[in-house]
Amino acid sequence: LGGRSFSIWSADTGEQVFDSGEDIERIVYNNAADDANNATTLLKADQLLGRLDNKGPEPESVVVGQVGNDTYAFVGLERASGILMYKITNPQKPSFVQYIRNTTTLADGDISPEGMKFIPASQSPSGVPLLVVGHEVTGSVAVYQIK
Repeated sequence: LGGRSFSIWSADTGEQVFDSGEDIERIVYNNAADDANNATTLLKADQLLGRLDNKGPEPESVVVGQVGNDTYAFVGLERASGILMYKITNPQKPSFVQYIRNTTTLADGDISPEGMKFIPASQSPSGVPLLVVGHEVTGSVAVYQIK
């Protein structure tokens, strides 16, 4: 049926310590509803859900990075064209931080994140951690400062 969640596994025991379950679809739906309330958007929540019915949000890629003393996971959602940011400092109890999305219509902006790279502050030209995202449909690259 396609991807609808992400999991965290223990490197020591090989056991699953977390699964996001329906969190991804709930977050995507809530954000689509916000977009649908914007008169300038073409995207309606039911259109997005119709697209997600087939294969889900399709978590396509995951990168992990350190920001200060905390560890974060960035989950790219191909069909929902967004990126979820979770604080995973405690892998058994991750917390959702932010939904990053640079499109509201699926007709403009950056569509369908495919590959991601986290650049730590120590290697960043700005001294701030960066998330670099390649988008399959639009062929675009987005760079986000992570603060």
